[in-house]
Amino acid sequence: MTTAHRSAQVALAVVSVLLTVAACDTTTTGTATTPAVTSSDPTSTKATPRTSKTSTPGPPLAALKPCELLADAAKAQLGITEAGAEKKISGARTCQWRVRGETESVFFNVQLWDSDGISDLPDNANKKSLPDIGGRKAVQTKLGAGDGSCAVSLFVSDSTMAAASVVAGVDTEQACRLAQRAAELMEPQLP
Repeated sequence: MTTAHRSAQVALAVVSVLLTVAACDTTTTGTATTPAVTSSDPTSTKATPRTSKTSTPGPPLAALKPCELLADAAKAQLGITEAGAEKKISGARTCQWRVRGETESVFFNVQLWDSDGISDLPDNANKKSLPDIGGRKAVQTKLGAGDGSCAVSLFVSDSTMAAASVVAGVDTEQACRLAQRAAELMEPQLP
């Protein structure tokens, strides 16, 4: 896959997150088991379980759930009172909250990118470097989702990132301000 193609996928995913009204999605997890191995000694009647001390670590964000990235106090600061809706959109595990206003709603999204890092953001994402947030590289993007949308992505590793995005009517400045604040509030939860 070419870098341009990968960048286009990341851009499409971020735009999708900015424009999507979330629906719940669930995933099923489980634990793999290893079958017992019988002894090669024909006089033995015991089965010997096979154990493995080595395991492959998952992505740095694998243990996190996007709807848990904003603590209750953080959600209160952003005006979020409803439960978030979790789903997966184009490679990002996402949680979305809607804050209903008098004239318009504001949508907050947090995304965990398990296989895309900040360097994978496309060149046409209107990238703007921000001061580090919690010691992490931070990049603001406006991906052509229209006025009122903005995202702030945080470095987790070379191949992973977390992002906060906001759609705030047609007020891009407000969306960027809220996205940066959401990123600041979720950063302490990141590994």
